[in-house]
This record gives sequence, C-alpha cells and structure tokens, in this order.
Amino acid sequence: MSLLSQLAGCHFAPLTDLGPRRAKLLSLCKEWRIRGHLSLTPEGIEFCLAGAQEPLQCLLKELKSWTCLQDLEFSISNTSHQPFDRIRVTIQRELGSPDVLTTSVVQRRGLSIPPHAFKGWLDRRRNMVLLDLRDDHDALANAFERAQSIRVSSHRELPAALRRLQPELKEQLIVLVCQNGSRSEQAAHLLQHQGFRRVFRLKGGLRGYREACENAPLLDQTKAPQAASNEGGRVDPPDPCTCFACDTLLSEEALRDPRYVPGKFCPHCFLTEAQEMAANIGTRLARIRTASNPLPGSFPRDCFKAITIRPSCDGRTVLDALRFAVSHLPDSHWERECLEGRILNSHHEPVSARHPVRAGQTYLHRFPDTIEPDVNPDVDILHEDAALIVINKPAPLPMHAGGRFFRNTLQHLLNAAYHPEQPRPAHRLDANTTGVLLITRNQLYAGRLQPQFSQGRVRKQYIVRVHGHPPEDVFDCAAAVSSESRELGSRGIALTGGLPARTEFRVLRRDPDATTLLEASPLTGRTNQIRVHLWHLGFPVCGDPVYLPKGGLGHTQTLDTQAPPLNLHSWRIQFGHPLHGRPAEFTAPVPTWAGFLPLAG
Repeated sequence: MSLLSQLAGCHFAPLTDLGPRRAKLLSLCKEWRIRGHLSLTPEGIEFCLAGAQEPLQCLLKELKSWTCLQDLEFSISNTSHQPFDRIRVTIQRELGSPDVLTTSVVQRRGLSIPPHAFKGWLDRRRNMVLLDLRDDHDALANAFERAQSIRVSSHRELPAALRRLQPELKEQLIVLVCQNGSRSEQAAHLLQHQGFRRVFRLKGGLRGYREACENAPLLDQTKAPQAASNEGGRVDPPDPCTCFACDTLLSEEALRDPRYVPGKFCPHCFLTEAQEMAANIGTRLARIRTASNPLPGSFPRDCFKAITIRPSCDGRTVLDALRFAVSHLPDSHWERECLEGRILNSHHEPVSARHPVRAGQTYLHRFPDTIEPDVNPDVDILHEDAALIVINKPAPLPMHAGGRFFRNTLQHLLNAAYHPEQPRPAHRLDANTTGVLLITRNQLYAGRLQPQFSQGRVRKQYIVRVHGHPPEDVFDCAAAVSSESRELGSRGIALTGGLPARTEFRVLRRDPDATTLLEASPLTGRTNQIRVHLWHLGFPVCGDPVYLPKGGLGHTQTLDTQAPPLNLHSWRIQFGHPLHGRPAEFTAPVPTWAGFLPLAG
C-alpha cells in the first residue's frame, strides 16, 4: 500500500472563474483518488486533503500553475490512514468556512490570514472571535477592536489561559492576534489539540497589520475589550463593560441580569426562542430574495451533467454507456451530441461515440448557453430550529437539478439562504406540487428523520382537487406503481411486479363544476403516487400536465409559471422530531384553488 499524506492550506488571493476551476479540480481529485475538502471563494482557496504522495504533488503543481497561487501556503504530513470518505470541492462566499476547517488534520502553525484580508473581515463585521494573546498591560493599554484579552501577565501563562476558554468557542471562527505573530503560532497549535477547529492567526501580528493597513482600527481606554473566561468559567469583564453582540455599555444591574451571557447577548439584545427564530427566518428569506432576483438560471451559461460509468459498461463505448444511463433517448441523439463536442471527459475534452470507457469514470454532458425556464422562488419558511427547517414550497419549483433545470431549484435557494450549511430535504415534492416540506440541517438529523419515512412512521395528508365526483365519501387505491419511468418520467399502474402502493382518500367537498376536493393520505411513498392512483381510478388531478383525463399523457412535465396550477398541496405532516424524538406536526396554508376546507366529520 502506497504511503498516504495529508495536505492542508489556506491562501488569500482574488479568484475568478470559480465554476470552471471547481469542475477541473473535482475531476482531477476524483481521477487521482484524492479525498477531503477544497473550497474556492472570490477571496482565495482553502483545503484539507489526503491521498497518495505523488497525486498530491501533482495537485499542488496544478494549483501553483495559477498565477494568483504561485506563493501558495500549505503544510503536508504523512498519515497511516485515509481520514476522509469522499472528495468535496465547493464554491463558498468567503474563507473560514467550517466545511473545510472542520477536519481531523492538525496544522502545526494554524491557518494564517494576511492583514488586508483581516481588515476586510473587520470592515464587514464578520462573525468571529478575536483573541488578544498579549500580556495584560499591553492588551489594556492599546486595546484592539472587538478583541477579547486572555488575561495573562507573561508568556508562560499562555497554555493555562487557553485551556480555560469557554467550550462553545470551539465551534466559532477564531482569529489570534499578538504583537508580532510568534505567540499566535504556539496558541494555534495548542487550540487545535484542544479541539478548536476554525483557528486563524493574524499574519505578522498587530505590528504587521498596522504597517500594512492605514487607519488600523484601535480602541481607546473607554471601550476596552471584553476579557476571556476566567477560572470560574465566566467572563470577567473590565469596567466599564460593553456587550460583545450589540456594543451597549452595560450597567452593574445589566451584568447581574440572567439574560446577560458573556460573548453572546445582554438584556438589550436578548431574544426569546420565538423571537430568535423569527429573526433568523427573516434573514433567510432576505437571502432567498437576493439569490432569486434575478433567477440564477436566467442568464446564458454552459451547464454540465455528470455521467458516471457503471460496472456493467466497463470496457464498452461511450455510446453504450449513454444508452444505458438514459434509455429513453435514441442512439442518433447521442451520436449527434458526441459529433458536436458536447460529451466531454474529466479534462473537459470532447470524446467520440466509440471512445472506450472504464467503470467509475465520469463524463460530462455539456449544455451550451443554457437559459433555464422561470420558476416560482417564493419559498416560505414556516419553522426553523437546530435540526429542522420546515418550508411551504411554491410551484413550479424543482427540488433538485434535473432535466431543463440546473440552478433554478429549491436546493440552490436553500444553499444560498443557509450558507455554509447544506440543508438536506428529508422527502420530495414534485416541481408542480406545493406545500409543507421537511429539510434537515445536517447528516446527523437526516439519519434520524429519513428512516421514519421508509418505516411508514410519517403521516402525510394532501389536499387535491380532481375531475369528477367519486361515488363514495371514503375510498382507497392499492394498485402497484411501475418501478420504471416512461415518457416525461411518468409512472403507471403495474399489472405484474411493480412497487406496492396504497393511498386513502376522503371527500371534503363535491362542487357544481364537476370537480371534487379530496383529502389524500399516502401510506407509501412512490413517485407520483397520488396522481397515478387518482388517474387510474378515473379522477385525474386538475391542472396536471402529465396525467390527463380519459387516460391520456401530456407533453410537458414542469408547468410554466403562468399556467393554471396543479391542484395538489401537501397540507399536513406528522412525525417524530429528530432533535428530541417527541411528536411534531406542521401544516401549510391552504392554497386559493382549494377554497374553504370542511374538515369536520
């Protein structure tokens, strides 16, 4: 077995063309079996990777071939095992994201931030903790903006002072400042061993910062910094004291108030749980509005779909692999795509239809100058907590990239709203379906919630308007749904084989226009299950572009934003909350097409 190495680094430099750079790096890392995290931002690059020594050196050579990264800072060390299970290459808004810095790799000197980039963080008031490592008399005599002194009188007290820091700081972005930078190197090393995962040191210290940045922000004696925690575990602030969160000057009474939590909030900025959730939701919705105005897919750009070669196609041709991956398109379509240079290898080089392939390789299908169809981006967030996001999904809006959609998707909007988190939908709603949808905030809570769906422990109720008047007030359908997709990705009823499915229906109201409002409760979770079952029973959903009256199939899948809506709405969902396991229930507002709901009886 070849010797493995770990490679980590962070470099601040203006980066452009992030999309093509990401695609190339992801392709190289997959080809060279390099795993870990690599993040590209407009202000630079950061990475933590592991793999064989030779491929890592090749990757370093590629990075240093970029003009802006010729003096790239990095560290490399040997390891006995591969600490990562996959490769992630992401585009972030700024450096210092937990996606990359939350790793098992310990940097001996810590990641450094140059003075000009640090000043940018201060100017933008980025959420971070500044730890002033200087001796007490220096820290108090020349206080630095927003910094917390660790309260030491000499260098030898540094390790003990760092061990007394509050445990919750381990999850925050920390920047270490000292006079010339030497003390921060030792502190970074000690903090990383204590489990602090996002530690930067100010390159060149305060002396280098003042030399590099004119008008370096300092504070006078009337606004001295808040001190770090003492041996009792609480902050011992200097007098007078200001709130770290809102900069309000605090009285003795405010310091004794139970709503004063050092480093977090004070009585002036304290929010109840409901107020904090409302404030957070307001921020998320503002980010969604920014990300969707204009819609991200409304400008022409080259888009790519990855095609991974399956083991059954090993040694065969590109044409065979494409035919297997997308079976409903004829060979002539793929031959034309290859001829026009739209099928590319991992190096973005065109390949012919007869090009041999190997299992595990990735090829790209290029869609040049693509403008995506418009969607409805008016996502409404109904609830948010540490584990879960509950939204009222609008329509038409696809959940993920697919078909004609690449960035005009719910996932793209959620990523923008919750960056650097990557929320994970726990279940699916069709692009044309509205209503309540559960989103988990990380893999831990996804692992607690998603099994409830497969085990049938989640109860879902939909409101649906159909053509016709069912003769019974309560009825069900247990016809098996086909496992293979047909035209437009549609499903049908399988006479043999197929996937077991059952849906219960209850009539809410029969209307004079020969339509009926139903409550639908799917007991299984098959693709298009409610729509297929109602279509099979002879009561197709109003506004459905695929499953038409009299058994016909339509010619489009995702509705136009101006088209009449699909009358299918995810109204209520009941489940065990992944945070604490207790029963939880959420409902989405009733759409206008449903009118009033006679739910009693």
